[in-house]
Amino acid sequence: HIIRDMRLELELSSSGATGLVAGYADVDTWYKQLIRNDSTHHLSNGEISGISLYKALRRLADGHPDQESGENTSISTALDVKMVQVFIVHPETMRASTAKLTD
Repeated sequence: HIIRDMRLELELSSSGATGLVAGYADVDTWYKQLIRNDSTHHLSNGEISGISLYKALRRLADGHPDQESGENTSISTALDVKMVQVFIVHPETMRASTAKLTD
């Protein structure tokens, strides 16, 4: 997902960070991703109606108004995050070796 107008509130430590990532998720993109990844069977097991969920997302959308209709197209969202520090070790530059070709 792309989070628009993203803000970070992080507590940094020597080994990583914990905190909050907040912003706005595009309603249509978020819904399409949910439907693509979770089948109707899985949604119904959780007693979630895909259609009702979409209607609620549109009703509760609170950001990025459409220029033509004026309806908001994104919904505020927040994620708890726990990050760890990593170091990327790049391999030494590979060198093309020259080999003698034999007949």
